[in-house]
Amino acid sequence: MVLRTKDLEWLKEWRGNEAVKIITGVRRCGKSTLLMQYKDTLISDGVKESNILFMNFEDLAYLTLREPSELVRYIMAFFEKKDGPFYLLMDEIQIVERWEEVINSLRLDRRFDIVITGSNASLLAAELATRLSGRYVQQMLLPFSYSEARMEEPNLTLDQYMRYGGFPGVVRLDTERKKLTQLSDLTDSILFRDILLRGDVANPIVLQNLSRFIFDTLGNLLSVRKITNTLNSQSGENTRQETIAKYIKLLEDAFLIYPVQRYDLRGKAILTREPKYYVVDTGIRTVLTSPDSQNLGSVLENLVYLELLRQGYRVFVGRMGETEIDFITEKDGSRMYIQVARSILDETTAEREFRPLILVNDNYPKYILTLDTIDLSRSGIRHLSAERFLAGTDTF
Repeated sequence: MVLRTKDLEWLKEWRGNEAVKIITGVRRCGKSTLLMQYKDTLISDGVKESNILFMNFEDLAYLTLREPSELVRYIMAFFEKKDGPFYLLMDEIQIVERWEEVINSLRLDRRFDIVITGSNASLLAAELATRLSGRYVQQMLLPFSYSEARMEEPNLTLDQYMRYGGFPGVVRLDTERKKLTQLSDLTDSILFRDILLRGDVANPIVLQNLSRFIFDTLGNLLSVRKITNTLNSQSGENTRQETIAKYIKLLEDAFLIYPVQRYDLRGKAILTREPKYYVVDTGIRTVLTSPDSQNLGSVLENLVYLELLRQGYRVFVGRMGETEIDFITEKDGSRMYIQVARSILDETTAEREFRPLILVNDNYPKYILTLDTIDLSRSGIRHLSAERFLAGTDTF
């Protein structure tokens, strides 16, 4: 089993703090396993197993506890006549009715150290923020990184990872047919179970077409108007922009897609119009798009974006006049500029990728990540192997 070391360290860091610990992420990315790993960590640190309560609310064994008063009654009875602290590990908490009231009530009892997970961004809805008044901390969990996937499957190649992604249950499978079947089932589960049934979707075909379009256009600047016009042109329908905007939000809430805002380097302002969209896993892209959609440069760019998120960077798309930089990252008061390309062996391509970075007139580090195996660094810009970066071998 691959230990999610960084996420376990985060939980250890906040252990004993009154803040509710929230783990969010797309379905089947490993949240339940992370909670079980944390439980094992607590026990190895000397916590009695009887002082830890793990509940997965997708398990029908907990069906009767989805009602708030029943859940609270069960928890209090479980820990009756025991000495704290008590550790509550509650998986897929959003299934519980009025769960935010339950968590707020339990939080008031200082004996409880609470960790919850959820597969929908509504977990952080305004009502939760109001009830907890900032007394929560959040960590986002993603599917396996390339380095984590290789711990699970040492013979995994980058090409395979780009095609099948990093969902733990997919990485462990031994044939292409099994991987694609699992990915198709997972995609259907998220789109039609989590989004369609819970999101008041009036037109499932539009939702499916929208999902395919965004997954097929990784890293493109997109506006709601542009998406709406394109989908209507392709389908002959007359879907309204408001509907597309609503469905995009549903995809974001399910952690399937991530909008990345542009940062204007000259105006020093964040531009909210026409963000770029990246996706949670390139394996889902494989099953949603046609076999001819093989833009490896965009897929590589998507993987670099996800890795930057894992490493705790705040990420923007850079703009300087008509010139674009793939990523501007910020962390701990420092900044980096990053270009991603499949290859820069061709001089014309190299010029196109180096030029935006050369135009940036400051002293922050600048990098180009490609699949090339030779070092083409120049003009103070470091050329790194994208594969080694994704594998955790090369770092900034």
